[in-house]
Amino acid sequence: GMRLPLADDSYVLQLHFAETYWGAPGGAAGGVGKRVFDVRAEGVLLHDDLDLNAAVGPATALVTTHAVEVTGGLLELDLHASVDRPLIAGVEVLAVDASGAYCVGAPNSVGPGARMGRAGSTSIDEDD
Repeated sequence: GMRLPLADDSYVLQLHFAETYWGAPGGAAGGVGKRVFDVRAEGVLLHDDLDLNAAVGPATALVTTHAVEVTGGLLELDLHASVDRPLIAGVEVLAVDASGAYCVGAPNSVGPGARMGRAGSTSIDEDD
């Protein structure tokens, strides 16, 4: 498993996956069922029997987003395979402001996107 030191708080967890071996260029012939694994964060099951070839195909990105509550000063991320070995390409941990707001930009033609936030009331009359 992976343990990331973080303050106890609520976060948004983005997990990046891609099957880079089974059925991918330079890898082995493969397909559905060649790699199957579970993903848990803080003991909560996020993906049960994830098979990247079944979900999106080989050499294709899959990004999933999850709310997570960190306790004990560590974000605990565990991957357990039932077939072959688990595979993850990246982990992003995003802060959530006091109102619970966060925004993650999508990749686009000019780069990876932006992160946005907000502040103030929801009233136009408040002008804040």
